[in-house]
Amino acid sequence: MKMRRNVMILAVVALVAFAGSAFAHGHGGWGGGHRMGGTDAALCGEGGFGGGPQGEPRGQGTRMMGKDVPQAIRNLMNEAHRTNLQLRLALTEDKVDAAKAKALFEKAQELRGKIARWRFEESLKRKAPAN
Repeated sequence: MKMRRNVMILAVVALVAFAGSAFAHGHGGWGGGHRMGGTDAALCGEGGFGGGPQGEPRGQGTRMMGKDVPQAIRNLMNEAHRTNLQLRLALTEDKVDAAKAKALFEKAQELRGKIARWRFEESLKRKAPAN
């Protein structure tokens, strides 16, 4: 009987240790972890923008691309970040202004498209064989 109790205690301790390490890792499903801001995060581009370690949009800044990001693209990134923040704020209102939210969403999509187009073109430049 004492052996069975020891085995049960050991199993509970192992389970708690395993669960604790899983929670400490920070991935809580839905691609989330601590950065997931709820269901509106996907609408607002939370995965792409949100303040990286040096103030640039997360995953979008000069650290990812090297130091060769033109100022015009950096300005687009900053504007996209501001637009996303404005959209998130608009969606937190008690009475959401649908027209304003749609306009902000469209603006954010347009900015993301311009940034993505630049990235794609830069990628092609880097991967194109030298003639």
